[in-house]
Amino acid sequence: WTPASCATRASQAGPCRPLTDEELARLRAFFQRQPRELALMEVMLSSARVGEALALKVADVWDFARNDVKTNADGTAIIPIHGEKGDFGSLLLTPQAIAALRAWLKGLPLCPDAPVFPSGQTREAVSDCRARQIFVAAFRELGLVGQLSTHAFRHTWAQKMADAGMSAMWLMQAGRWRSIESVLSYVRFSANKQALQVAQIMQSA
Repeated sequence: WTPASCATRASQAGPCRPLTDEELARLRAFFQRQPRELALMEVMLSSARVGEALALKVADVWDFARNDVKTNADGTAIIPIHGEKGDFGSLLLTPQAIAALRAWLKGLPLCPDAPVFPSGQTREAVSDCRARQIFVAAFRELGLVGQLSTHAFRHTWAQKMADAGMSAMWLMQAGRWRSIESVLSYVRFSANKQALQVAQIMQSA
């Protein structure tokens, strides 16, 4: 794929579906000997957009490389993240993402300005297009069907948070969305839960 054709395919793909726990287990096994891809997947499963994950620099995760990171009581940790529109925010990494990053960083030269996910031996980050190719190829090899791309990982995170009871307002903040409407189009709440969400939004408007 050329970058142009990759962008066209992405724009025509439509909404992704979330992955099941069984599918995630198969993907983790598939990438077990590919630490870069596994770490990238786990960061996206922590709510990062693919562009946000690929924009990470070694300086952003410096403490992971030195095994000096301070985690929260639940095993999570916060890192800075660079938004796709030039803004900054924070990302709450899951324990799985922390473990995968530590394993991957062991093989990286610790240059603060280097990308966390470099392309081969270069100092350039893996491109969005190349990341899509890697994961779409994995989906196909594992026989996973439906609308799937790198966006499926963020979608999976959002749906899991909604299923666990996180409100649309909290999801909007944690997932760095700009509107409640985006959140409600992203995840499926149960009928009763969705009615309650809408009522709460109307009350706060």
